[in-house]
Amino acid sequence: MENKNLQIILHSRPTAGISELNFALQKSQIPFPQAGEVLLKTLYLSLDPYMRGRMYDTPSYAASVKLGAVMIGETISEVIQSNNANFSVGQLVSSAHGWQQYAISDGNNLVKLPEYAVSPSAYLGVLGLTGLTGYGALIRHGQPKAGETLVVSAANGSVGSIVAQTGRNLGCNVIGITGGQEKCKILETELSIKTLDYKDDNFSENLKKLTPQGIDIFFDNVGGDIAFEALNNMAIHGRFLVCGTISFDRNLPQVKSIDRFPSAFSQVLIKRLKVQGFIFDELVDMKDDYHQQAVTWLQDGKLTFREHIVEGIENAPQAFMSLFKGKNVGKLIIKI
Repeated sequence: MENKNLQIILHSRPTAGISELNFALQKSQIPFPQAGEVLLKTLYLSLDPYMRGRMYDTPSYAASVKLGAVMIGETISEVIQSNNANFSVGQLVSSAHGWQQYAISDGNNLVKLPEYAVSPSAYLGVLGLTGLTGYGALIRHGQPKAGETLVVSAANGSVGSIVAQTGRNLGCNVIGITGGQEKCKILETELSIKTLDYKDDNFSENLKKLTPQGIDIFFDNVGGDIAFEALNNMAIHGRFLVCGTISFDRNLPQVKSIDRFPSAFSQVLIKRLKVQGFIFDELVDMKDDYHQQAVTWLQDGKLTFREHIVEGIENAPQAFMSLFKGKNVGKLIIKI
């Protein structure tokens, strides 16, 4: 065992967008478990877009990370020391101990990994919060029906890809939006869905051509210009599901739709739309149902997933920033 615990802390708050200078690598002593506690060694760390919002000191649905604190994040860990009768050495658990190599837990909020024939890292993606978010929100709030048109932004991402495949498996006409022809080909080949390249100069016209009867369900992972175009192409009684709005961040380069989006909101009345925002912890009651369905689909070849794995906790800041540059395909994970 190494004699130091490597941790990534929030060193400063972003001003004009995030940078590596907002993070700092620190070394601390590996903690020792007391009575009722276990020592966890992190194997995999999930990197997700929501973490950027937690770096700011602004009101939101969850608390900001404090300066000097370890960055938050979901993890897959191994129990390497145990003074807790409920956990034995060698067990793998999911937890939320953030960007660090080691952590102490009293056992609360630790979940033992089920014995499915998948890699442990899958519990951060396809069988983790991102998978549950995509499936649960689409089923609960989108209420998809066979034959309906489902459009998904960031369809190559960890949430979007699950939404797209869920809709496809339920008989929807699925259109996945992503950036660049290479990513479009991946979606078409691996997920067997139609695609749209938002970088194409004719994106607006192409969206209209593929949705001549309007969009029944739009699953929004990014906001911005894509959401603007989707809102203007919704079908009557369509469902507009808001999972992410990263493109509305005013710390990013100017997005046209920030100023023009309010005018498009009249479509909510004209088309009698249902607009629903949600966060993943409101879907945890669907976890068992989702796992059962997802494992069946995985075994039948009806659900696939990609992982973009970067090795080394010290590389987490740079990997995290790549999320917002469209460089990853699939679930972004740090292997520690």
